[in-house]
Amino acid sequence: MKQYFSFLKDELKRSIKSNQYANLMLIELRKMINKNQQQEENPINFFDFYEQNSNVQLPTFRNSLISKKFSFFTWIRFEDFQNIFSPLKENIENENIEKIYKTQILSFLTDDSKGIELLLEFNKETKQPESFLYKIYLSQENELIETKFPFEIETKKWTFFVFTQKYKRLNSELEVCIYLGEKQQSSKIIKLTKKIGNTKQPFIQNEIGSNFTFSNQENQKSFFGQIGTIYFFQEFLNENQVKAIHFLGPNYKSFFYQNEIFEYSNPKFEKELKENFNGKLSQKTIIYHNPKETKNNFCLNQSPSNIVKGNSKINKIYSFTKTNFQDIIHCLGGIRSFFYLILQIDELFDVKKMEMNKLQLLSNENVNENVNENSSDTKQEISTTNVNEINPKSLFEEILKIIRDILLNDPNFQEEMIQKQLFPIFSNLLKSINPKYFSSQIYDFIKKLKENIENEQFQIQLKNNLIFDFNIWKHFIFEIQQQNINKESEENNENNENDENNKNDENIKNNENNENNENNKNIKNNENNENIKNNEK
Repeated sequence: MKQYFSFLKDELKRSIKSNQYANLMLIELRKMINKNQQQEENPINFFDFYEQNSNVQLPTFRNSLISKKFSFFTWIRFEDFQNIFSPLKENIENENIEKIYKTQILSFLTDDSKGIELLLEFNKETKQPESFLYKIYLSQENELIETKFPFEIETKKWTFFVFTQKYKRLNSELEVCIYLGEKQQSSKIIKLTKKIGNTKQPFIQNEIGSNFTFSNQENQKSFFGQIGTIYFFQEFLNENQVKAIHFLGPNYKSFFYQNEIFEYSNPKFEKELKENFNGKLSQKTIIYHNPKETKNNFCLNQSPSNIVKGNSKINKIYSFTKTNFQDIIHCLGGIRSFFYLILQIDELFDVKKMEMNKLQLLSNENVNENVNENSSDTKQEISTTNVNEINPKSLFEEILKIIRDILLNDPNFQEEMIQKQLFPIFSNLLKSINPKYFSSQIYDFIKKLKENIENEQFQIQLKNNLIFDFNIWKHFIFEIQQQNINKESEENNENNENDENNKNDENIKNNENNENNENNKNIKNNENNENIKNNEK
């Protein structure tokens, strides 16, 4: 971004050449700001599973942790599944072709492969995800229970994901619920004839993602996508708790301590938030993995409960941290850095106007000297320079829109304007620039800030330094007067044209009337003559 700003300033210094690059750069800068605001609800930190054997190997779990009550939630993003398996098709036999359309999300297995697996299934024809497949490997050999949870799953979009289950010992039933997003929910009761695995054996083959090997062609376990912060609880989450967790958003990174309820209080989710922030979930947190806290291919388990000891190993996974665009602007000098661009453009206009006048004079002289030689070419060159020349007004408009969007989207910049007393600076800046190119946007700029920002101190500063500073409006009245003069002259011209047209119409009518009168006279004379002749006869 430093290079971007320096290049932008260099482009604005090019007084003779056109500023089309500077204009495009300002437009793209505004797009970046707005796009960043739209993506605010996506995880800032996440794991990227980019290969067939990308996975997170979790530490060892006691059997009772999974068999009784267990929950897993994160924010997840599935990649497009159209072509991710195409390189493997040649190595797979036709009888195993169905396995291509399954990918492993989560697994907890004992040493003899007993336990649970959660996979994502695809439609064989469309190759689009359509349901989750839950597999339970019971303690008896070759005894398997499979249950499907149909869902509408969008690829390349971050989605809130919750998997939770609890064992009802009285009826030997397992209640399993899966939540995808805010509204989608699917729950089923699974009747168990045996226990999940051997209670004496711990779950040691625990992973998120896949442990792909070409030797056994277990390509159905490959997972491609991204996962945010990972939570595991020794607790069953009900629907109210899930709603409250979804409300906290993808960038919540804490342990549901009781004192946090004041920070995230919301009347709409008051009951649900109280269930989460009662201290129970923090004590039941088994694993907490923040993608930012990785070291030497290990992800640190920062759970406060110490129920599960040990860290997780990450294999062929990138750990990403996205930097907020607003933070970048703060590092570059904050919102005042755009004030300097306004000054730079304003200084550029006078120099540019003089140089363009010189160029125009030189080009006219060349045209006069070479009026008979290559006249069409010289005229074409002059016209192209005028076409490529960016109107300086558009540069001003883009910078104003950037400042407006930054202030509307981020309360931190609103506070910066107040705390660093930038309103008087901005007011003096507006009064010092050329009003010819700016006044049409100033009114809209102030109106947007007044209508959409609720900060009381911001509104007071806005009124005192911009709205009630009449020197600003006197300064910018130039264009308004010019527009009024133009309108009046246009109206006068129209009135004059109308008067002339009316006069012409009257003359035409008078001529027609005169002709008619003469004709009538002639007719009467003829009639009289005929009557005289008749009388004589």
